[in-house]
Amino acid sequence: MSDKASDYGEWMIFRADQMVQDERRPGWRGRFCNSIAMSFSQYEIARGRWIHEHHHAEEEVWIVVEGRLQSPSTARSGGGPGRRVVVPATSRTR
Repeated sequence: MSDKASDYGEWMIFRADQMVQDERRPGWRGRFCNSIAMSFSQYEIARGRWIHEHHHAEEEVWIVVEGRLQSPSTARSGGGPGRRVVVPATSRTR
């Protein structure tokens, strides 16, 4: 169990103010934590910044809180606030 989580039986509860903070790319401020089988991140991405090309063996889920998310590879909008965008496993994101 992470020292950043509280253990409630089978549950792991993370407080946002205890999550590791980082700026992995210019304009990408994030918080991170891991459970046994999943990684979680919460980013605040500055307007005009882009997602570098990458892929994951697992699905990737984006929850748009404000602003709009657009796929650079298809120029399709992923929608605005309240939208959930699921990127299929092994798909290239850029």
